Amino acid sequence: MKKILFVIGTMTNGGAERVMSVLVTWFCKQGYEVSVTTIIDNKIDYPLDNRAHYYPLRFKGRGVQRNIDRIRQLRSIMKRTQADVVVSFLSIINIATLIASMGLNKKIVLSERNDPSKEPLGRLNRLIRNLLYSFLRCDNFVFQTHDAMIYFNKSIQNRSNIIPNPLSVLPDIYEGVRRKRIVTIARLEPQKNISLLIKCFYNICCRYPDYILDIYGKGILLDELKMYTEMLGIGEKVIFHGFVKNLHEHIKDASIYVMSSNYEGISNGMLEALAMGIPVVATDCPIGGAKMYIEHGINGLLVPVGDEEKLTEALTTMIERPEYAESLGRRAINIRRDLSVENIGLMWKRVIDGGDVLQ
Repeated sequence: MKKILFVIGTMTNGGAERVMSVLVTWFCKQGYEVSVTTIIDNKIDYPLDNRAHYYPLRFKGRGVQRNIDRIRQLRSIMKRTQADVVVSFLSIINIATLIASMGLNKKIVLSERNDPSKEPLGRLNRLIRNLLYSFLRCDNFVFQTHDAMIYFNKSIQNRSNIIPNPLSVLPDIYEGVRRKRIVTIARLEPQKNISLLIKCFYNICCRYPDYILDIYGKGILLDELKMYTEMLGIGEKVIFHGFVKNLHEHIKDASIYVMSSNYEGISNGMLEALAMGIPVVATDCPIGGAKMYIEHGINGLLVPVGDEEKLTEALTTMIERPEYAESLGRRAINIRRDLSVENIGLMWKRVIDGGDVLQ
């Protein structure tokens, strides 16, 4: 059976990290010899299967020297694990993986997990990535959406696969009474535009003061967002929970799930909310993940990116028309079959084992 090395920056909270954790477990169950390395931070929030071998990096130096040392150590791990296939997630990590694998006889699979026109940050970094993707050896690319794939040139598209995110655990469909809660799961970073959600929630509170907003996730904007809620006078109604396990249990009885991102790959939180039958409102943001799974007015509501008025209007519709909201949720659960771990795992297996490119 083939040996696979998965490469990522960290295994702390984030959608790419969760997906990698799921894939590591799935390939271990299939009998593959699986190794994992994290090249930015060795902290682990998402569990790794006990059968997987974990190779943390030893971080030395600063700046350029530290990056050179990362690549040197990553190359050493590629040799040590004798990996047949190296799978890397996220642009910056993919760049390091390509450089580290030069001259080694490894199959390289690189996965973009966000909007490639926005990530990595900085035009120079994106230029370097695009050049390396075109001219260094990479056997396959994996994208979450068609829109992400067509950002790149034809040479890259011809080696590309479109594979959505798996639902790690198919949560039970909630059939109880929904509480007056609006929930979201997101890193507290500018990309997620949680400040927009908070402002829209403030608008809602003026008419429906019984509602609360539960935010699950952590990030650099935590203190700033808390201050914003206090400034608006809704600090007691907005609860920041940080990173929690068993999220399904925490959000299952919510009235509405909101994804307010400016751009996104495919939001895992959004998918899980849809699969649980929670009525969902999402921004129709690039790179098209929301519109892949939400048909506006059929199984959820889509609103323009950054539009306070439209997002407030959508939330109001969900609150004032609970039967309509429930009907959206009931239709949304149809994604459960397509996004099962088994189905998504088989798609990845086909790529890793050398099958035809999936478009």
